[in-house]
Amino acid sequence: MHPVELLTVVAAAVGVGWLLHQLAWPLYAWLPAALLAAVGMMTLWVVVWFVARKISYPYLARKRRRELRESGVDITEL
Repeated sequence: MHPVELLTVVAAAVGVGWLLHQLAWPLYAWLPAALLAAVGMMTLWVVVWFVARKISYPYLARKRRRELRESGVDITEL
């Protein structure tokens, strides 16, 4: 797990837990909600990563092919 991803997940869990604790939710209610917030943040991180890769892939592939052609590599063999 990337350190930034871990930090955002922990921050989301702590933030939700702290907020619900301040609203006087009992431990058995806010603790699972905080863990669910962590899972939701991990899911959001993966979805954003996937969308960013989907959007940027064609540009990066064209750039890499151009670099390979310029360096003299025969890209038809790849």
